[in-house]
Amino acid sequence: MNTFGSRLRKLRTERGLTQEQLALEIGVTKGAVSQWELDGNEPEFDSLKIIREILGGSLDDLICGDGTPDSDVAIPSTKELALLQRLRELPAKKRAAVLALFDL
Repeated sequence: MNTFGSRLRKLRTERGLTQEQLALEIGVTKGAVSQWELDGNEPEFDSLKIIREILGGSLDDLICGDGTPDSDVAIPSTKELALLQRLRELPAKKRAAVLALFDL
């Protein structure tokens, strides 16, 4: 199961940190980190910001998942974002014509 605790444990171990080391960096007890990883408790928001700084990545990935099957949010590629930007820059008539091609 892809839970907050499992994602936290994965990031922590990928960075080569023990629970105790992470706890010291955050300013909590090792037991608190253990409980988070076991999904017994969740950290306060201030602790989440520190966790993000230490482990990298985004809070969204840590809290909600990283695009695995239980996440239904698609992250657009660089090319898709560039295409969207170019579409937005078109004059209204041309933009409407492009959208009509896709039946939107």
